[in-house]
Amino acid sequence: MKQYFIHTAVIALFSLSAIFTSGCKKEDNPADAPPALEHAPPTTIVVTLTNAATGEITTATARDTTVVKGKPAVEGTLALKAGAVYTGKITLYDESKTPAENVTGEIEEEKDGHIFVFTVKNGIPAGRIVIGDLDKDSKGSNVGLTFKITVASGAAASGMLNVVLHHHDSGNKNDNLFDIDVDQNLPLTIQ
Repeated sequence: MKQYFIHTAVIALFSLSAIFTSGCKKEDNPADAPPALEHAPPTTIVVTLTNAATGEITTATARDTTVVKGKPAVEGTLALKAGAVYTGKITLYDESKTPAENVTGEIEEEKDGHIFVFTVKNGIPAGRIVIGDLDKDSKGSNVGLTFKITVASGAAASGMLNVVLHHHDSGNKNDNLFDIDVDQNLPLTIQ
């Protein structure tokens, strides 16, 4: 009888221990934000501009040659006409893989955490090219996978279009905490 009591007491003690340890399990806090989606930065950016009046297309490609070996850093020039309006589109690739992978869809899926910043520089006068009508994310903030370029009339000029892709893990594009996924200069001319 004494053995039966000790055996029953040991089983009860283990049962209580199991109840207490499972009761102390840390549960996920539903108020915590889900982890940010991560992706490898694109190695290559292709900017395609279509003249809204004529349908003529001009394109330029820039790549990170520290990752992509054996290909030129820049191919093509964005050749614009004075007084014209263009619709723009960006396509992104990961050329570190074979075959190269189109990763534009990843940025599209994570629009709330990304924004393209365009700067015209190196010989193009301020205000000569206006970039606007960027596509929007779910919060109504700019993204820039698609956009519009308006070229003012005037003399021929050449310079660069700098394209930077900011990646905001927080999803707040107004904060100063971001990674730069792309920072490339593409040759630009106005005829």
